[in-house]
Amino acid sequence: MLGNAFSEAETAFLTCASFFQSFRPDWATTKQLLGDSNFLKKLLEYDKENIKSQILQKLQKYINNPDFVPEKVEKVSKACKSMCMWVRAMDLYSRVIKIVEPKRQKLNAAQAELDATLATLRDKQKKLRQVEEQIQELQDQYEKSVNEKESLARTMALTQARLTRAGKLTAALGDEQVRWEESILNFEAEISNIIGNVFIAAACVAYFGAFTALYRQLANRWIRNKEAKSGLKIIKLTDAGFLRTLENAIRLGLPVLLEELKETLDPALEPILLKQTFISGGRMLIRLGDSDIDYDRNFRFYMTTKMPNPHYLPEVCIKVTIINFTVTISGLEDQLLSDVVRLERPELEEQRTQLIVRINSDKNQLKAIEDKILKMLFTSEGNILDNEELINTLQESKARGF
Repeated sequence: MLGNAFSEAETAFLTCASFFQSFRPDWATTKQLLGDSNFLKKLLEYDKENIKSQILQKLQKYINNPDFVPEKVEKVSKACKSMCMWVRAMDLYSRVIKIVEPKRQKLNAAQAELDATLATLRDKQKKLRQVEEQIQELQDQYEKSVNEKESLARTMALTQARLTRAGKLTAALGDEQVRWEESILNFEAEISNIIGNVFIAAACVAYFGAFTALYRQLANRWIRNKEAKSGLKIIKLTDAGFLRTLENAIRLGLPVLLEELKETLDPALEPILLKQTFISGGRMLIRLGDSDIDYDRNFRFYMTTKMPNPHYLPEVCIKVTIINFTVTISGLEDQLLSDVVRLERPELEEQRTQLIVRINSDKNQLKAIEDKILKMLFTSEGNILDNEELINTLQESKARGF
């Protein structure tokens, strides 16, 4: 039993010594190796990746020994057990690495190929980014070119429109220039006569008559003079007590003058204008406001207006007698002539009326267009050729001017 134990321990040391080339696999050499202070370090740093095949072959007779197992060696020495485990581990590692190494090499080759492929991929990706950047640059240039083209097209259209408007403006202003120059000459001629014209106009206002050219009396003055001795009462619609004054005058039979009448009448005057009198209890009455008052047959009612050309509705005209105190003899002659022509040659009178209306309408429209042109020229901003409304207005003015 002792001899077997010594043999197992010796086997552990010998197999361990076999891994080192500088030692022979004998007991003397093995003891020398065990005495080395760096023996443990050598075991730990042993190059297990490059164990020679002849060493592994020599180990097989020990590895195959059924007594060379850690459990049996431990019975002799725990240190020898560790050496036994180390030897068997080296043997197992060498056998495993024979299987793993080709796979590792393939892995390394595959990794190298993968690295090369990834490097190629990165290179291609870099080139792809460069191509994409070039495409984007070309796309930006294309869009810029398209925008420039559209801008040029808009500019060309605007320029063409301005050119057309410029032609219209030149033609219109050229025609207007002639008319405006004539108007300036006429105005200059009229300015030299303005003092005399104002003097004559003032004289006409002061001395032209209502019915003749030699005499003139205003309607108010004529009525005042005519009814002064009869106790004339003068009222206005704006007076606070004009209805009270009118009521007293109706009772007493006094004349009343209503001044500064407008185109509309107060509804309270309706019974007086229509002479809506009635008999009650032997008395002649008229209803004024909310009360019935006595009506004297001597009551007279006048109304005057300062409006130069009033327009009264037909229902007003049939209630009163209207006298135009501004009509002159020559004006009456023109009206009589117009009546004669209307009776003898009604078609000529109709043409004359239409012509007068058309001339006045065209003058008013021309004046409105000229005012509109001046306003647009004054308020126009930017390029005047872009103001199409102004050009069209000038064209319209030109058409109406001729």
